[in-house]
This record gives sequence, structure tokens and C-alpha cells, in this order.
Amino acid sequence: MRASGGAPKLLEAEEGRWLTKADLYTVPWLPADISLIRNIESQMGEPDFLRTQALRLLRHLCEEHILPETALHTPAPETEDFLALVSRLRTALSERYPSTKLKRIMKSVHYANGFSDTDLREAAFTLEEAEQYLVRNGFLDHDRGVAYFNERITEPDFTVSAQSLLGVMIESLLLAKAGKS
Repeated sequence: MRASGGAPKLLEAEEGRWLTKADLYTVPWLPADISLIRNIESQMGEPDFLRTQALRLLRHLCEEHILPETALHTPAPETEDFLALVSRLRTALSERYPSTKLKRIMKSVHYANGFSDTDLREAAFTLEEAEQYLVRNGFLDHDRGVAYFNERITEPDFTVSAQSLLGVMIESLLLAKAGKS
């Protein structure tokens, strides 16, 4: 697509339309385009990106019946920011699986220690707890999640930032499925 003093002109695409961040994955992108789309997505305003990803994770866990549908009610999660959604996730998991024994997180060696934003650092630790709930209750294969995370962050076009690392952490949690992983 090229803009030349007016409406954009399609050069090679069959269709052209403006997409919001929420609509980026409604298009059947070619596999070769996915890394570019992820890069564009990461540049489209990180708070919405992380909030959208956290909301997507909550919905996924409810659809998989890992969390009850009530995790999506009162108040409506669409009105909450990223940190509130991550907190909601941890609370819902701890209420649903109260006997889960969590291991202490080695915060001293955690990748999030380099985050200058303390809220995002705390969100990373909270997501790590969510991962433990999912792994210890048989919904997520730890090795598969780690492999996914490592593969994504070592892609040639991956831009390391607190937001992109948290986004990939959430993506890895989306691998959770009901039943044995």
C-alpha cells in the first residue's frame, strides 16, 4: 500500500483496510507476515496491547473451563487496566485451585528485574504465579511454555522490551488447555 496525496493505493494486496490493534489477527496473514504483524502490534500502544492480551487470556481460560465464567463478571473486565486484569487472573486461579502449592519465585534472577516500570515488574511476577497454577494443575506443560517463550524472544525481529516480554509470557500461557497438557 502506498499513500500518494489522498487515499492509499494498493500495490500488491487484494484488499486494503485500516485495522485496529484488536483486529490485527482477524486477517488470514501469510506465515511470513506474522513476525511483521507482531512488530506492528507492539508499536501500536503497549498499554492496550497488554490489556488486550490479558483479557484474551482470561477469556481463553474460561472457554477451556479452567476458570469459571464468573471470572469475567463483576466488574466487567473490559473496564479494567492491564494490572487489574493480571490481578484478577491470579485471584481467580487461587480461588479455583486453593490447594495448589506454589514455589517461591527466584525474583533475584528473574528476567523482569531489568524492568524500570515497577508495575510491569510486579505483573511479570504475578504472571509467573499464574503459570505455576496452570502447570501444577495439569493445564500447561512447563517445558512447552518455556520453549515457546524462548523461541519467540530469540526471533530475529523480536524487539526486547518489558511490554514485548510480558506479551510473550501471556502468549505462552495461552497454550493452556483443559485436561492433561
